[in-house]
Amino acid sequence: MDQGSTTVYWRHGELTAVDAGLNAHRLAELPGTGITSRVLILHNGMAALTVDKDLHLIRTPLAPLATGPWPCTDHNLQGNPVVET
Repeated sequence: MDQGSTTVYWRHGELTAVDAGLNAHRLAELPGTGITSRVLILHNGMAALTVDKDLHLIRTPLAPLATGPWPCTDHNLQGNPVVET
């Protein structure tokens, strides 16, 4: 997740971004069998992932990686406003 609350994922041969308004944007077409790594957001909006055994570095309009609690830690329970502690 980037600082603008955009999430990126790869499915069905496409790298897709979903923004805070739940609008999907295709970033790249990356054919493969479906064996993929996580998508990492690097500096300057670059996204990195492997599909099958190929490494892909894709320039995107993403903002820098979100700061604060890691968005995926504990399945984002820390960032969930409905969770009571």
